[in-house]
Amino acid sequence: MSLLSKPIFVVSAVVLFLFASCLTACGETSSELISQRIAFTSIRDGDFEVYVMEADGSKQARVTNNRDNEARPAWSPAGSRIAFASSRNQNWDVYITNADGTEESRLTQNSTYDEFPAWSPDGTKIVFQSDRDGPYQIYLMNTDGSGQTRLTNVQANDRTPSWSPDGSKIVFASERDGDREIYVMNADGSGQTNISDSPGSGEWFPAWSPDSTKIAFISDRDGNWEVYVMDADGSAQTKLTDNPADDGCPAWSPDGLKIAFISDRDGDFEIYIMNADGSGQIRLTRSQGDDVFPA
Repeated sequence: MSLLSKPIFVVSAVVLFLFASCLTACGETSSELISQRIAFTSIRDGDFEVYVMEADGSKQARVTNNRDNEARPAWSPAGSRIAFASSRNQNWDVYITNADGTEESRLTQNSTYDEFPAWSPDGTKIVFQSDRDGPYQIYLMNTDGSGQTRLTNVQANDRTPSWSPDGSKIVFASERDGDREIYVMNADGSGQTNISDSPGSGEWFPAWSPDSTKIAFISDRDGNWEVYVMDADGSAQTKLTDNPADDGCPAWSPDGLKIAFISDRDGDFEIYIMNADGSGQIRLTRSQGDDVFPA
């Protein structure tokens, strides 16, 4: 079974934080990067933990340290905190921590799976997926865990939410049509609309571009998982990666010039970056275990 089909990929996704706008060519050195960081999940130490690194792959450092799994980190808009999912209580719950791993707080407390957190652009809300009421649905809460509200209500899985940059909309993956498609809804849950409309294949892990004009996602429509991009209305769907391996979990740089993603093209899953048109694909991590979910 591909890692892209395993539960851990439902739990988390790595988050890309502040690439420098000067990062435009393969030949750049670390001195040309302006202290920007990527958060990601790695199993290199025996279980999944949250790590951070510089945007060129250097200075990889562990943020969480728990015997259970911590996954799918998401940066707060200010870059001072990280939301993530943890299995430390025999189920998955959403936590937040300072970017250096201090002052962890548990936000959800359920016997079910709460996971895949994503911050609102103003930093006041976190959207996440939960199966507390049956199939996975999309929920919203304040950043202290209060005010947990259900946004979707269908008898099929809704997963992997991502905010639009202006905070007015949320994109997510849904299985309500018999396959997995990309949907968009208003931030209050209204106006749910299928925008990928690709029957017979799977589309998920959507991520909104910083200028709101495009959505990156993954699809297996050509036989394996690849990264695609489309206009925010679902038009102009274009493949960005093209190889026999599985590529997934796209995450945009804040300037919209780069996309971080994962690939097992070199044996296990590692973090890569590429230009927003798919060119200039560069490997950032080289560990003995899977490195996944960049942000």
